Amino acid sequence: MQVNGRLGLSASDRLALLRAERVREGQAQQMPPFDRPWCFFDLAEIKLYRGDPVAFRAMALKGFEQTDADWQGRTFVEGLRLLLPASEELPGLKETLPDFEKMVQ
Repeated sequence: MQVNGRLGLSASDRLALLRAERVREGQAQQMPPFDRPWCFFDLAEIKLYRGDPVAFRAMALKGFEQTDADWQGRTFVEGLRLLLPASEELPGLKETLPDFEKMVQ
């Protein structure tokens, strides 16, 4: 992606995302959520890749609510920044990232 600014997700990549989404949704629904806040952050990123900006934002906000150390949210935001070259394929990233950056300052 850094070379050409595209995600280039293959059909098998999309299938893997669907499977990962199911696993992480199950973990996020447990009480307490398993592997918090990462199950929410992972779900947010999967939703972003699948083109759902509303679910992306909602899952990310749940992840921020579940953090218990500042570095967790910062790590998530830093990873999202790396996706900016492919933002044309990721609806909601450019619009939402500034809000998340403010949350981790």
